[in-house]
Amino acid sequence: MIQIDLREIRSPDDSREWLETDGRGGYASSTLENRHTRRYHGLLVANLQTPEGRHLLLSKLEDSLLAGGEEHFFSSHRYPGVLFPPDKPVLDEFLLDFFPASPAGRPEYP
Repeated sequence: MIQIDLREIRSPDDSREWLETDGRGGYASSTLENRHTRRYHGLLVANLQTPEGRHLLLSKLEDSLLAGGEEHFFSSHRYPGVLFPPDKPVLDEFLLDFFPASPAGRPEYP
């Protein structure tokens, strides 16, 4: 399990990335703040037989939460001279594990 406390990292930090492979040539990758900074970043890159090669099937999801009249974004974008959203990201922690789990439902590891 990999766990990173994002509150201790200066934002924006595009140098920290994650990569998850499927063992058949497909993968998903991005930065910890879900800000694609490389051409090969994507959430679903499949290695297909026909047409042969890797194909980007899902680049990114735009996800946000509207609560109390305020919108909080879970992903961000870097444009020339502009970072959107300009505020600090909502996510406090990055957790890469064998399977998804809510923070309260995390399994205990020795």
